[in-house]
Amino acid sequence: MVRHALALVYQHRPPAELCSTVSVCFLVGEVASLALLFATGQGGPGQVWPALLLLPAVALGVRLSRPAHHRVDAARLRIMVLVFATVSGAVLIAGF
Repeated sequence: MVRHALALVYQHRPPAELCSTVSVCFLVGEVASLALLFATGQGGPGQVWPALLLLPAVALGVRLSRPAHHRVDAARLRIMVLVFATVSGAVLIAGF
């Protein structure tokens, strides 16, 4: 949920700044989540292989995002951020 709030805070910033800031926040959050899962015994070696299988898709997304975020203007990106925050907030409140 913090990442959604961060996106709302950065909604008026240039697209490159918003995307890079939120991406770093996601990266730190995911690494911390994985570290805590393994530290508490909730994660195991059987979960590492499926995660590794997803790395090529992550790399492709990173590669494609660089030219893509230069094509999205700030106003359109702001609308996408607001829609994403609204939908994810509604899903969170509804308890899905």
